Amino acid sequence: MQNNKLTIMVKAFVFIMVCVLAISCDKEETISVPKNITGTDWQQTTEERVVKLTFNPDAQCVYSEKTNDGISEYNYAYEYHKPNIKLTPEDSEREVLTGRIEQSDSHSIVMRLFQPNGKECFTAYRTTYWKH
Repeated sequence: MQNNKLTIMVKAFVFIMVCVLAISCDKEETISVPKNITGTDWQQTTEERVVKLTFNPDAQCVYSEKTNDGISEYNYAYEYHKPNIKLTPEDSEREVLTGRIEQSDSHSIVMRLFQPNGKECFTAYRTTYWKH
């Protein structure tokens, strides 16, 4: 009789522990290509420079570039039709940039922009890996 009570208590304890573990586990966070990019910032950091793109609600993008020589800012009009991006500069000396946002895996997306000659000029990731 005592063994039955002990067995029931062990089973109840194991059941409670499994329930606690199941409840305390975080749901896996995922990220996907966004429907719109208004209000977002994307940043690429290298040894030579930091480039930040800020997508404002008025379809304007501020391209900010920080180097050892200082900070430069350029204004672009942007079009985003998931997943494609087009940045048209206000300054005719600058080039039109095109690109896309792609899914890397379930936890990260990447924005890649290209110059007219096809050379990649900007790469920035968004991820859920380092959110905590």
